Amino acid sequence: MITLSYIGVHQIFQLALAAQESHQLESLHCSLIDMPGKWGRRLARSSPPPSLRPLGYLELCPDRVREHPLPLLIHRLTQRLWPRKQSDQLFTNRLFDRIVARHIAKSATSGIFVGAETCALESMRAAKKKGMHCILDCPGVPVLYLDAQARIAAKDLDLQLPSSSNSPAMLARKRQELELADLILCCSAFQAEKVSEQGIDPGRIRVVPLWADAEFWSGLYQVRSNHSRPSEGRPLRIIYAGTLSLKKGVPYLLQALRRLPVPFECLLVGRISPAMAPFLSDLPGGCRIESYVPKDRLRQLYSEHDVLVMPSLG
Repeated sequence: MITLSYIGVHQIFQLALAAQESHQLESLHCSLIDMPGKWGRRLARSSPPPSLRPLGYLELCPDRVREHPLPLLIHRLTQRLWPRKQSDQLFTNRLFDRIVARHIAKSATSGIFVGAETCALESMRAAKKKGMHCILDCPGVPVLYLDAQARIAAKDLDLQLPSSSNSPAMLARKRQELELADLILCCSAFQAEKVSEQGIDPGRIRVVPLWADAEFWSGLYQVRSNHSRPSEGRPLRIIYAGTLSLKKGVPYLLQALRRLPVPFECLLVGRISPAMAPFLSDLPGGCRIESYVPKDRLRQLYSEHDVLVMPSLG
């Protein structure tokens, strides 16, 4: 049997669904989820965040899903009371991890524990004591690599160097998780290469490509085919969706737009990082910014554009 845990979403719910479909899911530990009898169902009554309804959640058995909302609620309450206070993700993730670790120590009968990076250390230690095999799901490209690329980009673009997205304590925690895991899941061969460059045995790394939401994209090509082509005289329509930051490569996208030899319209969808605000004050003609939009609206925006661009430094 398999026990899984993560404070966020990413692909842990899809991994749990795979375990359930193979009749091996003992439990999935999460923060909040919109299911009958769960705290997430109560919160879903008013403007639920997307994290309450992750991809695949409707197929999961509610009896196998265990909520631990306290760490996330403390985090959100702190943000509301002290909006200028820097978010302490390390404290939040560590608290969640310790709660799950206690459950594993007391009740888990699984042979495998699957945790996600940043909140799996204590759970893996508890699982190891019970003789369980530990799998670590790593959501992204290593921060040290991204920080190095950000320094190069900041110098190239004459921008203020953004601070690292991880504190030394968080980096140390990630390293301990990597060393403790029996297997490490990466989402691409490129990411696996960067993880192995940190001194991790490649034999412990497996590449599991990120899942695609077929329902989200279904019908998109049919809708898209009903729109006119750029060759019919209208501008080329370009869209970017994600955080507007240096690490996402947005300045390079803007540079490329300024060199385009054809008329264009570009929509940037996402939250602006503070360091990027001055850079985005002088957008190329034809560009506009829209803040976070719900999934249905994003699907509609995709169908109305010709090109989706993802210029991340990673």
